[in-house]
Amino acid sequence: MPPMKQDISVDDWSQWIKVKLKKKLGNEFEMLTIISEADLQSSVCSFLREKLAQYGNTDWRVLNQPPQWKYQKSNVIRPDILITFKGERKIAMELKQSVARKDLVPFSKVLDDVRKLGEYCQDTEIFSYLIWTCCEVNTEKSSERKTELENKAGEYENAPEIIIFDLLKEIDGYSKVLQSIIRYSEEISTYYE
Repeated sequence: MPPMKQDISVDDWSQWIKVKLKKKLGNEFEMLTIISEADLQSSVCSFLREKLAQYGNTDWRVLNQPPQWKYQKSNVIRPDILITFKGERKIAMELKQSVARKDLVPFSKVLDDVRKLGEYCQDTEIFSYLIWTCCEVNTEKSSERKTELENKAGEYENAPEIIIFDLLKEIDGYSKVLQSIIRYSEEISTYYE
């Protein structure tokens, strides 16, 4: 039997996204279930839908952007994940996964997603989050990048919140996990040749 319907606030979503999601991401990186951005998107969407199911509240929806929309020629901005309440957009999320993928996901693409969220949420009351998974070994550069992302977000009246999941800081034994991710991603790439 489904749980009794319980109220969920935007603050509840914020807590899940900013605090509880980090633990889930750490576990999934360690289990090698996040390699690509599509893996990250699937993981985040699944986590949020699981939280929603625990509350039995069908007024909220977690929408996962179909990847093929990204390749359509259009000026329409579509966030990776959109959370709605009774059909009204409440939370938009952009995700960037650059762990062991720096060549595929340069920092400029992360900045582009901050701009995308800023433009999408401009003149609205939509809360927005950029989640960037990375492995920044150079702590000085890491601090500079965080500042650069926050400065970019600050250019918008309704600034996106920046959440950085850095393997170096979030996972004990990160170098072993990183090496496993690199090895595994090389292995699975041969499946697609």
